[in-house]
Amino acid sequence: MDTFPSFFIFFNKVITVIRQVIDYIKDDSFEVRFDNSYIDIVNYLQINYMEEEKISITFVDGVLNIKGKNLSVIKLIDSEILIKGIITNIEIRRNNE
Repeated sequence: MDTFPSFFIFFNKVITVIRQVIDYIKDDSFEVRFDNSYIDIVNYLQINYMEEEKISITFVDGVLNIKGKNLSVIKLIDSEILIKGIITNIEIRRNNE
């Protein structure tokens, strides 16, 4: 009789781990990470323009504008971009504003 409850607890833990893995893989939320002279942007829709002093990126809810000096793209894959440079301003404009 004791094996059924322990199996149920084990099964529940397995399902929880599977859901966490699926959530991690399917994560499509827009994220911006800033660290010193780098800015990492994940799950954007499109790059509007890229210049040495300005970069504009569209995401689901609006537009992200980055201003700085010597801005350059270090990594560009699928829906992730890594930008390096002296970042002086980051502006987020939401669609409903």
